[in-house]
Amino acid sequence: MARVLGISHPSVGKVLDRATTLNLDAKELEAMSDSEIAKRFYSDAPGRRAVFNKVEPDLVALLKELKAGRGHGLTRYLLWCEYRCEVGVDVAYGYSSFCKKLLRFDESKEISMVLYHVPGEAAMVDYAGQKVPIYDSSSGGV
Repeated sequence: MARVLGISHPSVGKVLDRATTLNLDAKELEAMSDSEIAKRFYSDAPGRRAVFNKVEPDLVALLKELKAGRGHGLTRYLLWCEYRCEVGVDVAYGYSSFCKKLLRFDESKEISMVLYHVPGEAAMVDYAGQKVPIYDSSSGGV
């Protein structure tokens, strides 16, 4: 189960133990929403803080500001400090979570496309980038 979910087996064990403690079976869990499950499982767990009450940063604006640079002194740390001041320390993400969210958002903006075709069946033309000159073989002109 842990391998399929991509989490550690102790984490799976903790969740199963918690479900047993709460007397919940699989059918009851399937009927619940994600937020309801989170409240039932993690609201009174010791040492856990609720993650679902955090204020999401404006990743589009932050990334645009970071790429623009606002001078060379702008860092992710400075953006995080400003974000914490704006939304409040108690509802802001921690620095590492903030950086992960920013990185994932930045990586999700990469555009790519895979075209599957039989070789020689179709010509694929990429219009991005510099223009390729086409020469006339008889006159030699462009």
